[in-house]
Amino acid sequence: MAFKSLESSYRGPFSTVSEFYHASCLLGKAHARTDPKEESPEQAIEDFETLNKMIPKLRIDEYENGPFVLFHNDLTVQNILVSISSKNLSFCQITVLSSILTPA
Repeated sequence: MAFKSLESSYRGPFSTVSEFYHASCLLGKAHARTDPKEESPEQAIEDFETLNKMIPKLRIDEYENGPFVLFHNDLTVQNILVSISSKNLSFCQITVLSSILTPA
């Protein structure tokens, strides 16, 4: 349920690498504000703001619009969400189009 509670701007789908990075920075800032374990939320927020400004320098133009590789260092059944009604598969912050799940 935690995934559903995220604002749509954090969840995607994302059309570009930059959109994904910007959303990740927004999510990091939101988490820093609410995480009771964060010792210095102000510093963490500032760090995410700095990272957000650096995105144009970090991305590779050739791959800005894909292809996108689905990867997760802890990809297990518990990290995959499937919508039976729309046949969309979601994991992390990436949504895969239903055409992947529709048999040919």
